[in-house]
Amino acid sequence: MSTRGSEGDVRWLIMMFLAAGCGGDKSGDSGADPASDDTATSDLADDTDAPGDDTARTDPYEDDGDRDGYDESVDCNDFDAAIHPGADEYCDGVDEDCDDVIDEDPLDGLPWYPDADSDGYGDPDAPAYACARPDDLLEDDSDCDDDDATIHPGAGEQPADGIDQDCDGVDACVDPVASAGDLRLGGLDAAEDAADFCEDYESVGGDLVISAAEGLEALDALGCLCSVAGDLIIEDNPALETLEGLERLFVVYGALRVQRNDDLADLAGLRHLRYAGQLFVSENADLTALGPLEELARVGGSLTVDHNPDLIGLGGLDALTEINGSLIIYLNNDMTALDGLSSLSRVGGTLQLTDNESLASIGELSGLTALGGALDVEYCTALTGLDGLDGLSAIGGGLTLQGNNALTDLGGLEGVSSIGGDLALARQGELASLSALSALTTLAGGLSVSEVGSLESLAGLEGLTALGGTLALTRNPALADVSALHGLTAIDGDARLLDNLALDPADAEALIEAVGEDNITGEISLSGNGGE
Repeated sequence: MSTRGSEGDVRWLIMMFLAAGCGGDKSGDSGADPASDDTATSDLADDTDAPGDDTARTDPYEDDGDRDGYDESVDCNDFDAAIHPGADEYCDGVDEDCDDVIDEDPLDGLPWYPDADSDGYGDPDAPAYACARPDDLLEDDSDCDDDDATIHPGAGEQPADGIDQDCDGVDACVDPVASAGDLRLGGLDAAEDAADFCEDYESVGGDLVISAAEGLEALDALGCLCSVAGDLIIEDNPALETLEGLERLFVVYGALRVQRNDDLADLAGLRHLRYAGQLFVSENADLTALGPLEELARVGGSLTVDHNPDLIGLGGLDALTEINGSLIIYLNNDMTALDGLSSLSRVGGTLQLTDNESLASIGELSGLTALGGALDVEYCTALTGLDGLDGLSAIGGGLTLQGNNALTDLGGLEGVSSIGGDLALARQGELASLSALSALTTLAGGLSVSEVGSLESLAGLEGLTALGGTLALTRNPALADVSALHGLTAIDGDARLLDNLALDPADAEALIEAVGEDNITGEISLSGNGGE
């Protein structure tokens, strides 16, 4: 037996086995010639052609080199199966999803938040993910209303308005816990006692009196206070400079009295006060402003501002629309105007402006349309006109003008047709005309003109047909013409025409004759007219 032949056969079989196991052979891999055997050739052909089918098989990954399901026409990196359209982005500087944008909305990115209202606090409901903070987004996500710049953590909470301004999850002062009875804070322990109160309560069930509290400069210790059922009295506190600390206080059902606090500069701590039963601001030596009482819309009784020598105006009362009682402003020596009252439309009682020696204008009262009581303007020596009262058509009580030496006419009263009490003009040295009263037809009380040095005529009073009280024309040195009153048909009181040096006695008698003595219920006195 030939050993060479056997060895050759074995080598040939091994080569054919390897070729079959590898699914085919590339030229030159084997030392044998596969074409020398028909069976080998047939077996290799079977690897590429299905039995009975002459169609060649197609490779599904022929144009998808990284076999990620996207061919090279859309795959921006056909050598990396993690890169293709729709792939997840990561913070790696690579465009994984083939959209020509690198690292947008990455899975491992950090959240950043929009600030639509530009208040410096982001909207937690609209995060965007990025590897670094975009210029228009914030890291903060604590805003609870990104449409309102006044609402954010740390914002001033407006009590009991149904809105959580400071984003702490609650609206302040809803159903506050109230103490029983009164609370008095004074002496050296005032701040400590206030802090003790705030540990248990938010409201005072009776009066709150803060008086003679030595060393107390602010009211921060009362930061819990929401309401006072009785009066709130802040008086005689020598070191008190501010009412800061009372920002949660929104209602005082009784009277609010701020008086004799020598270092108090303003009432800023009461910025959220919406209602007070009455308001008295008196004898505060350093007080320069009332504001901002920016939410005070209504005073249930009277508003009195008096004896505040440095107070220059009423700025800060801009929200005030209604005073059910009287508005009384007197002895505020530096007050030049009534700024702050432009929204005031109604005063239920008297409007009294007295002894405000620097008050030059009341134009800020232009919104006033209803005055239920009297109008009393006395000794405002810088006041040059009544412009600002143009909205009044009626005065519920009397009209008194006295000692306003710079007042030359009654401009501002042109719309007044009715006065519910007396019309009294006295010691008005420069008043020269009553023509602004030409619309006046009803005077429920009497008419008194006394010591009005420049008045020559009563022209403007022609619309009056009756007086509900006495007619008194006395000591008017320039008054020469009273014929405007010849239309009177009744005087329910006396008729006194006395010491009017320029008035011809015959003209005085003519007035009485025009009215008719029988239509005058009281005494008739005519003397000293024309110098007689």
